[in-house]
Amino acid sequence: LETGNAYNIIGDFYYYKNDFNQAAKFYNQALSAYQDTGYNEGIATEYHNLGIINYFLGDYHQSIDYSRKAYEIRKGLDDKRLTTNSLFNIALIYKKWGNYDDAIRIYQEAKQVYEACDDKIGIANVLTNIANVYRNTSGYEKATENYVAALEIYEEIGDEDGRGNVLSN
Repeated sequence: LETGNAYNIIGDFYYYKNDFNQAAKFYNQALSAYQDTGYNEGIATEYHNLGIINYFLGDYHQSIDYSRKAYEIRKGLDDKRLTTNSLFNIALIYKKWGNYDDAIRIYQEAKQVYEACDDKIGIANVLTNIANVYRNTSGYEKATENYVAALEIYEEIGDEDGRGNVLSN
């Protein structure tokens, strides 16, 4: 466990330096260490990290593969917050590919998880992302509906950053 954690920390160091190839190297070493010990939380984290790294490297097929693996493990662990992180990564890739219907479907799935947890910030964030997809596809009416719903939540909870983010769209 400690070996995996150490590799993960080094991978994070390279990630924040935007040295994605080096980060991937250490995340893969962390993944291997966690697989050796059967530590599913660590395995899911490294799949998630590798999904992000591959996104930045432009390998979207590999990115979505890792993100799906992270999602499946996290779903099995019943870690709702981290499950939604994986869903966001998958939706982001679909959006990048121009597969907007699937992006919205995945965001809607994340929204259901946030609603089940009564996570208002999560709900507002996903509504903003859904609105962005609609805006990109000239679905301005649906975009506006989702922006307004997100804005209302941000105002209700006093989240000025979230409010500003919506208003800047």
